Amino acid sequence: MLRGDAVAYVAEADGRVVGMYVVEGYRGKGIGKALLRKTVEGCRGKFEIIVLEVLATNTVAKRLYQSMGFRTYGVLPGGVKRADRYIDVELMYLRLV
Repeated sequence: MLRGDAVAYVAEADGRVVGMYVVEGYRGKGIGKALLRKTVEGCRGKFEIIVLEVLATNTVAKRLYQSMGFRTYGVLPGGVKRADRYIDVELMYLRLV
């Protein structure tokens, strides 16, 4: 946030959060957890469940989601192609009621 620089981004489309990203130099400072916490709080009373997808290789994000109560309910094998390789996508959910 120095000099007005963004340290995190939240992408939204049609009233839905479609992505979150914390700038590399600011990771590990609780910013992602704060963004996720605010998102979950904003969903309570409006939705019964939050569903998300995360790359199976993104262990840091998966740990964050699990720490907030999200559970894995499936895997989409080779769900994303990056460069010339396919990466599994884990499907996670959090019940709000």
